[in-house]
Amino acid sequence: MPEKEKQEQPFIKEKIKNKPLNKKKLLLKGAETTVFAVLFGVVACFVFYMMQPKMKRWFAEEPQEVFTIPDDTQQEDTRAEAESSAAEDEDTKTDAAGDTAAEDVPPSGQTAADETEAGGQETVQTEEERQTFDLAAYQKIQDELYAVGAEAGRFMVTVTGITDGEGLFDTISEATGQAAGIIIASNRKEFLILTDARAVTDVREIRVAFVNHEVVNAEIRQYDGNTRIAVLSVPASEVSDVTKRRIEAAELGNSLTVKPGKIVVALGLMFGSSQNVLTGNITAISDIATLQDRSHTVFITDIAADGRENGALINTDGEVVGLLFQDASLPQGVLTAVSISELKEVIERLSNGQEIPYFGIVGSTVTDAISEEYDVPKGVYIKEAVMDAPAMEAGLQNGDVIVEMDGQEILTMDDFRRCLMEHSPEDRIKVKADRQNGEKYREYSCTVEVGVLK
Repeated sequence: MPEKEKQEQPFIKEKIKNKPLNKKKLLLKGAETTVFAVLFGVVACFVFYMMQPKMKRWFAEEPQEVFTIPDDTQQEDTRAEAESSAAEDEDTKTDAAGDTAAEDVPPSGQTAADETEAGGQETVQTEEERQTFDLAAYQKIQDELYAVGAEAGRFMVTVTGITDGEGLFDTISEATGQAAGIIIASNRKEFLILTDARAVTDVREIRVAFVNHEVVNAEIRQYDGNTRIAVLSVPASEVSDVTKRRIEAAELGNSLTVKPGKIVVALGLMFGSSQNVLTGNITAISDIATLQDRSHTVFITDIAADGRENGALINTDGEVVGLLFQDASLPQGVLTAVSISELKEVIERLSNGQEIPYFGIVGSTVTDAISEEYDVPKGVYIKEAVMDAPAMEAGLQNGDVIVEMDGQEILTMDDFRRCLMEHSPEDRIKVKADRQNGEKYREYSCTVEVGVLK
């Protein structure tokens, strides 16, 4: 091998040194960055501060407004006090004017006719003027009643529940159920509609048609399987401005003042057609207890019915005083309605999305007369402890008399209902009942867990 190849070939090695650090320049760069960061933060804070109100409106979810209904019993007491005060004032005025009135009495032997003749002013009423009621007057009354019904139609709607059914050749078809609805509240966010739960439960879609025939979709806010009442929610954003100007919320009246002979107007689905207006009178008022956990006052009218009615009963002021209601125990062929005042607490709870507490009895009040005649303790007599209901599961039986709940004395169905409505589903109520044992009643205690009926 040649000597050159044996010699090592050196390579050039270069070492690169780092550039000296310029501390002054580095400090200036850091200071500059800090100034820009602070400036950016100040600008960002200012922008967020100025945009905060709009951002809240854009992104914050508005809280659900609480729906409340005044207690009619309190209103009645207030009205009674006002009437009593007015009567006292009138008596005071009469007493104060006693002397003056005595002076105005004609002297003995002078008749009222003589006094009128002396004054020279006597109003003679003709036979035609005395005949104050004829067909024209009757027609005028009817026209005014229908005008009340037409105005109330602004708060009436038609509710349609749509489900999927099976058609010919195993095809899928739509099945619908209809009910009348009542607009009971409105705000910027939504409209609340009261309707029959049977038309809107277990359905695929719910549609609401307003008085001007505009149709929008709705959702169930809450419903009660016992009273068969449902409250729907319709987004206000889905309703056109034209419709908003045509509709209004109903006023739920005080049905505690309704008496036989009162003129009423029925609205809703009747005789297979919607948006009907029928007029008539209250002929009788009945108390029934066919629904569980409550008794109801029912208004019986002279308005013809076919048993499929659904809607509202209003008074001559256009206020809702009843919900149309049919039951096998009631007279058939005439329209009947449940008192709205006794349903207001249920409507209020459903409107706020709350469930209705369920006990599960059909009961009646043991009055003083019944207690003395049949030697039964005063309280709520259980006509039926409903199968698989909370009351039966706790051990209550037909024939028991509930006398106490959570330490509160129970004497009437109203006492029972008020105590139950103070609770929520899954609450536990301590119940004392008297149970017949031979010829005597003995105390029975149990705890009932409140449920929900759907």
